[in-house]
Amino acid sequence: MTVSLQVTGRTDPTTLAVTLNGEVLSGGTRADGWVSYAVPPESVKLGTNEVSVTLAGEAGPVWTDLTVKVTYP
Repeated sequence: MTVSLQVTGRTDPTTLAVTLNGEVLSGGTRADGWVSYAVPPESVKLGTNEVSVTLAGEAGPVWTDLTVKVTYP
């Protein structure tokens, strides 16, 4: 599973604090204006899930989109 945020401006993953259902996601990678995080399957709940994004710094990136990719074997 992957959570990806589309951002403009500074897209360094260290300028973002991302949580899924209260669990901090780490190890974000950047590619083509997206910052992606691997998500352990046990972090996702059946039904509604909550993503929280905190942007660090005064002139941080602008969050423009969010995708969640679920792949089954």
